[in-house]
Amino acid sequence: MNIVFATCLIQPTISSSDQVFAEALEQCGAKVSGAAWNAKSKPFLSADGVIIRATWDYFDHYPQFITWLDLLQKNGIRVLNSLDILRWNVHKSYLFDLQEAGAPVLPMVAVENRVESIQRAAQENGWSNAVLKCLVSGTARGLSLFDASSAQQIEQAIEVAKPWSEFGLVVQPFMSEIKSAGELSMVFIEGELAHAVQKIPKADEFRIQSVFGGQYERVEPSEQSLRAAKHCLSCVENRFNEQPLYARVDGLVVDGAFQLMELELAEPELMFNLAPDAARTMAVAVMTRWQQESGLH
Repeated sequence: MNIVFATCLIQPTISSSDQVFAEALEQCGAKVSGAAWNAKSKPFLSADGVIIRATWDYFDHYPQFITWLDLLQKNGIRVLNSLDILRWNVHKSYLFDLQEAGAPVLPMVAVENRVESIQRAAQENGWSNAVLKCLVSGTARGLSLFDASSAQQIEQAIEVAKPWSEFGLVVQPFMSEIKSAGELSMVFIEGELAHAVQKIPKADEFRIQSVFGGQYERVEPSEQSLRAAKHCLSCVENRFNEQPLYARVDGLVVDGAFQLMELELAEPELMFNLAPDAARTMAVAVMTRWQQESGLH
């Protein structure tokens, strides 16, 4: 089986974490290569299956990325996660769908790209410190923390968000737990917890990504966090009548309760370098899915 990991022009090679996964797939009998989604289409159109792994510039080329997904569908290429789930998940309005379905989503309000709209949303909800977030983004692109009483800070936040703001903006409360405890990421494979990682920001920073100095360590989530994460995944399964192959459930524990920040189903870093056992689990799951689809045993 010829499997292609979709990457991107700014990082065309397979990441060190995904290399662990690639090696696990090869041990299962697959041939694995990487190719940038926004380069030539031939590697994808000749593949037996495509796994979206490091398309980490799709938010800079959002319409083109959706067109590329459509191309894969038109040519009958098998993709994981499924194309329906991917299209839904790459625009963060999915969080409103999850909220409506009863998932424990961190509060958020859609806003217009104007100081008055952003300030009103924060102040009416009693959020003295808030975050402006773009609905099409990644790696904290366009993300800003602001004082709701400061029009100048909001103007600066709008400027930071400008490259991605055309696809929508939301305001959320700033939670101090992100600095004191960090973000909890739970990785699921076929709906079951594979591993969990705590992401701790460096001092004087609220962004937890490694590019901003965040430190990651493997942890065991509480039973409450695990139940909340599974609830989020059940909302996806009910919506699409299918379980995502892989998912990363990111959130904060606030007063003992998990609150979802993002449910990553498209191109999340799965941190297999911290959990090589999970890479083997996912490799077996991939091969099992596609062999069953092909009628092979």
